[in-house]
Amino acid sequence: FLCFCLFPRFDGSCSHLVTCRPVLVETMGFEDGLYPSWEFLECGGDVPERRSGHTCALHQNRFLYIFGGFDGSNCFDDLYILDLESRLWRKIEAGGECPSGRASHSAVTDELVGVMYIFGGSGSHFGYTNKRDLWEFSFEVESWRLLSNPIEDTPSARYGQSMVAYQEGLYVWGGT
Repeated sequence: FLCFCLFPRFDGSCSHLVTCRPVLVETMGFEDGLYPSWEFLECGGDVPERRSGHTCALHQNRFLYIFGGFDGSNCFDDLYILDLESRLWRKIEAGGECPSGRASHSAVTDELVGVMYIFGGSGSHFGYTNKRDLWEFSFEVESWRLLSNPIEDTPSARYGQSMVAYQEGLYVWGGT
């Protein structure tokens, strides 16, 4: 699920959002071994609104989960799933308390546990409403759970960071 902007702003916003159409790239091969080639997928269902700064996480090598993002004015707190086999989008009405709207956060899946983690990000006023909360989304029951409030032993509030799951831990790099 990609939306390209050749001239993004530093804060992650894009003045070209109104002309940008979300697409999923099925393959990136090399024609003649020299240049990448792209193939666009036509997808149906409840397609997410245009956005930047969202996260995209893959589950079971079949389902793409899109959370959050920014439309130039507001941050989203919604969650969508794309079934790569049926090519249908669905908005998830998750149970439990949900993360607040955010962009430039990080997301990672843990396939052994069957969850996705969301950390940090920024609200609609980039750099002034940074977050440091950690959320867990259960794929099986489609429910959110807050794992940590801002406490002393969590990383500082930030956006634009990277995060990976390794063994039994989450590792966060960088951010502002």
